[in-house]
Amino acid sequence: MARGGIELKRLFLLVEGSDSGIHAAGYAVELARALQASIHAVSVVDTDTMSQLLSRSILVKSEMAELSDEMNQGARKHLAYVEELARQKSVPIQTTQLEGSVHRSVLEELSRSKHDMLIMGSFQTTMTKRDLAAHEKQLIVDSTPCPVLLVK
Repeated sequence: MARGGIELKRLFLLVEGSDSGIHAAGYAVELARALQASIHAVSVVDTDTMSQLLSRSILVKSEMAELSDEMNQGARKHLAYVEELARQKSVPIQTTQLEGSVHRSVLEELSRSKHDMLIMGSFQTTMTKRDLAAHEKQLIVDSTPCPVLLVK
């Protein structure tokens, strides 16, 4: 459905467990329902940061394996939550779980197929120098090839 010459048929949702990320998921499902659009929901397990922590001896291998398992389990749980929201509203959804740098993974996935809009939880720009998650989100916003909707 075109709105003022803009067609939003394929929404890309960055799925993560922050409060704003959960709100973004609900918002994306409602928006997709209203526009008769589909959602491609992506969660990224940040293995790049884990590798850096291991290389700096902040984590040992056994801790990294445990943290990786927890993060993978969390990503699956968040994707299942969004999938259920979409199912309840009869919104077509595709889910993908990735590993690596959050911003690189998201940008690569966005480049693989055409999306009309990226939806993700908001962040405080004042935190981008001290908070890794905010920094990764800022890098995505700065480089994404499509419009971005930040949800608080």
